[in-house]
Amino acid sequence: MRPLFNRQGWSCGLRAGRADAAIRNHDVSHVSGPYSNGSATTIALTALWVPILLSAVFVFIERSISHVVIQIHKGDYKKIPGDERVIAEMKSHGIQPGTYTFPCPESTKDMGTPEMIEKYKKGPVGFMAVFK
Repeated sequence: MRPLFNRQGWSCGLRAGRADAAIRNHDVSHVSGPYSNGSATTIALTALWVPILLSAVFVFIERSISHVVIQIHKGDYKKIPGDERVIAEMKSHGIQPGTYTFPCPESTKDMGTPEMIEKYKKGPVGFMAVFK
């Protein structure tokens, strides 16, 4: 196997001989195909519309099946027991929209204190996103 770069210019790995020389000299006139204009191998975007649309339809159908029929994400979210009391308590403390963590140390220095370590061990430990 030859290196990707040599003294003569770029090499194309295992290619050898005339093809390698043609690539170094940017001579691609020998390339042919249904979408070739003789100077380079290009594919027009219009030729790709059908595969693009078919793949989009396939992905839409597959994702619909996985969410509706199989219910792949059904167990991702769980209800907090007594959520009405939790919501009332949050309102009484004036919790504003944002992302919260609990227990939350005042600074990074406090993360290693015995009190914070004990809070983490006792639990619960989590993140909470409040939207409104």
